[in-house]
Amino acid sequence: MIGDVPFDPLAPPARIATPPRAIAPSLFDLRIKRVVIAPGHGGDDPGARSRSGLEEKDVTLDIALRLRGLLSAAGFEVVMTRERDVFISLRDRVRLANRIEGDLFMSIHVNSIPQPTRRGVETYFLGPTDDPHVERLAGAENSASGYALADFRTLLERVYVDMRSDESRRLADAVQHKL
Repeated sequence: MIGDVPFDPLAPPARIATPPRAIAPSLFDLRIKRVVIAPGHGGDDPGARSRSGLEEKDVTLDIALRLRGLLSAAGFEVVMTRERDVFISLRDRVRLANRIEGDLFMSIHVNSIPQPTRRGVETYFLGPTDDPHVERLAGAENSASGYALADFRTLLERVYVDMRSDESRRLADAVQHKL
């Protein structure tokens, strides 16, 4: 017997304490201060092309520069991975974001839509998905990333640990709404 309870060595252990509950982020001062913006493509990688010859790399840079102005005016520190027409690999963009300890990382792309009946803007943020369309799109966008397939698991595990998914989702929603 232990106290008033009979001891049974084959019984499962009694729960000593209830499992910990998630801590609400609002209890901490975790404001977003530094946003890293990565305009898609650049240099020899034009991305998608319109019928008139407009290249994705130019559109994404224009959007990124305008967004930098809006975010800076709102009090955010903004770091651009490129400010001119140069190609910077995903590996180097991620290294920059990690080195400067960015709170959010935003990669801007303007994808082609091969079906003439479909129009619109898509805004994605890093997070798990079961959508095969999103997975195919991510594979196509990351094909020239500078990473081997084996590198992606380690990269994504590190990003997920530090990811601010709620903040990323809210920012993606705001960008989608404005676009």
